[in-house]
Amino acid sequence: MILLFSVAGFAQDKKPTQKPLSQEELNKMDAHAMRPPTGASFYIEAIKDAMGQYSVLLGDSNNRIVTGTYQGSEIAAFEAVLSSAVDFARTDEAVGQTSRFADKTTKSVFVDVEKTPKASKYWVTLIYGRSKVTVDCGALDRSGKAVSRSALILDILEKVKTARANAPSQ
Repeated sequence: MILLFSVAGFAQDKKPTQKPLSQEELNKMDAHAMRPPTGASFYIEAIKDAMGQYSVLLGDSNNRIVTGTYQGSEIAAFEAVLSSAVDFARTDEAVGQTSRFADKTTKSVFVDVEKTPKASKYWVTLIYGRSKVTVDCGALDRSGKAVSRSALILDILEKVKTARANAPSQ
C-alpha cells in the first residue's frame, strides 16, 4: 500500500510554467508562421479509382471556388480551349476586343481573352452544377511572357496537360 501512495505522489508533481513570450518573440513566430494560400488557384488530378474522371478546383482571389468531378472528354476539351486561347492571344488579330473560347460539346469551361495593343488578359470560367467562378488568370505579352506578376493561365494549361498525361490508362 505504501508503494501505491508514492507512485501517486509522483504523478501529481506540477510541471514548471512557461514564461510568457515577449512581443519580439511573438512577432518572430508570426513572421515564420504558415499562411493559407491567397489569390487565384487551380488544382486538377485524375481520380485513381474512377477511370477517366478528374477532380478539379478553381478558386478566385476572394476565396470563391468551384470544385467538381469532370470526365476525361471534358478535360480534353478544357485543354483544347486553353491552348486555343493562349495561341490566339499571341497574335495581333482582334486587338481591342474580347474573344470567348469554348467547346461546343461541354459548357463547363470557357476562356475570355481581352486583347490590348501590347498584351492579352485572360479570364477562365469554370462551371459545375449550379456553381460558377470566373478567375483573372493574368496577362501575357504577344511573345507569351507574363506581363502580370503571375500568368495563371500558363500554370492551368500545364497542370491540365500533366494530369492528362499521368492519368491511369483507360
